[in-house]
Amino acid sequence: EAIKAYELVKKHGPNLLVNMDFIAGLPKDTPEGFAKSIETAVSLKPDNITVHTLALKRGAQWANFAEQEARETLGAMLSAGQAILQREGYNPYYLYRQKYMGGSFENIGYERNGTPCLYNIYMMEEVLPVVACGAGATTKLVSKNQRFRRIINPKFAENYSQKIEEILAGKAELTAFFNNRPCISP
Repeated sequence: EAIKAYELVKKHGPNLLVNMDFIAGLPKDTPEGFAKSIETAVSLKPDNITVHTLALKRGAQWANFAEQEARETLGAMLSAGQAILQREGYNPYYLYRQKYMGGSFENIGYERNGTPCLYNIYMMEEVLPVVACGAGATTKLVSKNQRFRRIINPKFAENYSQKIEEILAGKAELTAFFNNRPCISP
């Protein structure tokens, strides 16, 4: 599916930059399987590849998995990915850590040919708004003076459905926010 999506994007938007994301440490994945996924990705030559380390929130179904996953296995996945990406001319352009991440590893964005993923940079620097829809989603509005406003939807679908009228009424704040923001670039 990912290969078909990549080919579709390149067919209809040949000048678009493409980022592909991978998560090291998923249940049942192996260092060999992870390396094969990265090899497949680099064969397509996307502009950016981001390698994430699995981070599970406390309430997640697999919450204890990251602790159970052998540190060596996760390290082997990340090392294999890094070696392949560097061999293929991808260079790191950002690094970040997040809560609940397995081991003491990080997420790294790689780029080739001087094409870092601006979306990733803007999200890490928190300079652009994020509009989120659905149960458990959080919209983040960032004003021009870097003040944040979060609009948090109910976590569970049943609660979300029950409060849909209230939620939609609250979305008027989004309209006002974007009407007062002539340009969304940082």
